[in-house]
Amino acid sequence: MDLSNYHLIQEFHAKLSGIPVPFFSKPGLPDWDQVTPTTALLSEEVKPGPSENVLILGCGHGALPAALALQENSILLTLVDTSNIALICTHQTLKVNQVENFTIQNGITSLPDHIETFDKVVIQLPKGRRLARRWLVEAFYNLKTGGRLYLAGPNDLGIKPVIRDAQELFGNAILLAYRKGNRVASFRKQHANPNPLDWKAAPGIEPGSWITFPVELDNVHIVIHSLPGVFSEDHLDEGSALLLEHFDISGCRRILDAGCGYGILGIAAALRSAQKSQQTVVDMVDVNLLAVAAAQQTIEANHIQGIRVLASDLLDSVQDQTYDLILSNPPFHTGKEVDYLVTQSLITQAHQMLNPGGKLVLVANQFIRYEKLIRETFKKVTIRAQTNRFHVISGRK
Repeated sequence: MDLSNYHLIQEFHAKLSGIPVPFFSKPGLPDWDQVTPTTALLSEEVKPGPSENVLILGCGHGALPAALALQENSILLTLVDTSNIALICTHQTLKVNQVENFTIQNGITSLPDHIETFDKVVIQLPKGRRLARRWLVEAFYNLKTGGRLYLAGPNDLGIKPVIRDAQELFGNAILLAYRKGNRVASFRKQHANPNPLDWKAAPGIEPGSWITFPVELDNVHIVIHSLPGVFSEDHLDEGSALLLEHFDISGCRRILDAGCGYGILGIAAALRSAQKSQQTVVDMVDVNLLAVAAAQQTIEANHIQGIRVLASDLLDSVQDQTYDLILSNPPFHTGKEVDYLVTQSLITQAHQMLNPGGKLVLVANQFIRYEKLIRETFKKVTIRAQTNRFHVISGRK
């Protein structure tokens, strides 16, 4: 397994709507080394007019916005993705295609600043219906009256029910094309207000709202704030709960929560440090910008001190730091496949950034071969706890 490939941003070439489009991408993105049928369909069916404002939700590695801008170079693009990697790659893709009129949005929403701003909104289907619904509502409010939404994705990731959701919201739908198990549909905003729907007002979908739920951490009541698209978005998952029971912060002055989600592990570390009157710095990183926002909101809502939250491709944003303890409930999927390259890169980076005697402690499903991966890097490896579904693995430097 060549770990150097993980951090290498590579150039690829595709043809979209008959136009050659170079694009940059890297591991860590779903379908990172290809242009999907969804992207190809949208490049053919979305026909931007001169000087139109176009919002793309789910810009990926940037091949789609580049293709649209090459068709009509006067359009103004605003680009959104949940992945920090996607935004980095999109910036490089647009630059190599000499696209200048674009804005990359680093926040989690363009509302209320851009109500009734866009002539067209394009959605490449995200993972999870609730996140798709959140984006549908954003698309509606962002569109000018008379503007159009273009929605596309594969059948096996649930595009058909999301098209139905969009039809309920907009009151109309046109199926534009279907190819290789993917479909693209269009919807016109006919009125300033969407149709009233129960799901539109759900926490995390309604603009400005959060999913919230309580967690007891060492006899401290914490209210977690989360969003659709964050791992285990509305409850404490079983793996993290097991890890919470089996890590020790004694003597740890610097702690990192890698792949923090809404921040439960880092928050627990900070609270335990405070209870021990131990001066500890806690950093939390995640590639998912929705998770970064959720973790920051959870920290602020619960008035927790001493934690820094950063968007990061693995540990890149803190690579100049060292730690005594690194905690992780690492993601094992990129798209639909188990991705060992991501976790092996995380383990290697963690080993490099640990102080002598420092520990990496992670939780994983029993069927994932993380113990083998850790033993390839750490000489001292122990299984701290296990259930029939999960195990907590520790590697000491």
